[in-house]
Amino acid sequence: MMGAKRNENGKTMHRVNGETLAQTTECRHDFLCLGGCCWEVCPAERSLGEDGVLLALCRRPWCPYLEASPDLNVCTCPTRKELHERHGV
Repeated sequence: MMGAKRNENGKTMHRVNGETLAQTTECRHDFLCLGGCCWEVCPAERSLGEDGVLLALCRRPWCPYLEASPDLNVCTCPTRKELHERHGV
């Protein structure tokens, strides 16, 4: 695993553990969160440990990793969790 670097458009690209990527079996977005040219991840408020990441705002209500309620939006995506915990994204 390596840290972040920049792509040709100057956007930060993040690296995550290969095991984490393998666990992210329902990603419909081709892992654009790792540094796609125009992709913005849902902003995280804080980590919920093994339960995922509490989102400040959900940008993709159709995402299979979203667990939403009227008061909370939790992302359970393994890749998103690692991005937040290791890179502060």
